[in-house]
Amino acid sequence: MPIRAKYRCWIVALGFLAAWVTPVLAAQRLVLSYGILRQSVSIPELRILADTGVATRNIQFYLNLLGLESGELQRILNEEVAIDGITLDRVLKSPVGNLILDEISQVIHTPINQGNRESLQAALVSSALPDGKLSLLEVLENYPTEAVHLNGDRAIELYQKISLLLQQLPRIPLLDR
Repeated sequence: MPIRAKYRCWIVALGFLAAWVTPVLAAQRLVLSYGILRQSVSIPELRILADTGVATRNIQFYLNLLGLESGELQRILNEEVAIDGITLDRVLKSPVGNLILDEISQVIHTPINQGNRESLQAALVSSALPDGKLSLLEVLENYPTEAVHLNGDRAIELYQKISLLLQQLPRIPLLDR
């Protein structure tokens, strides 16, 4: 084998090895903003709460501030929606899916507020693919940037829009599994 071909083989092999051992970028912090306030919460701490029901000191501070019980946040983080990941991916790539992603991306976005639609789609689909369901915590954990930003002002507005929409629509068979 010529020397150049050997080097190419080694370079390709090292590239595959590096890709295999390099961890995939996943969100480690949830940055909450509401008005002029801005605070950061560790996503691994949210995982502890979701799994055990026990809030760390940092999360307990925010729970007290919001008047929430740890069990309420645990339920919100773990509540699952059954949906096929491949179907979800197809829907999100449609024009209507793009509109939905754009609307949600006003609330949940990247640190630099660019590539929001693609990042959110990746987080949603990668959460749904393994087991056909997704939860808020899985979406946060699978968000492909180091931090996920959540705009509290827009979250309330979006929640109200979604609630109104869901009341007006018949049950969507796509979400039934």
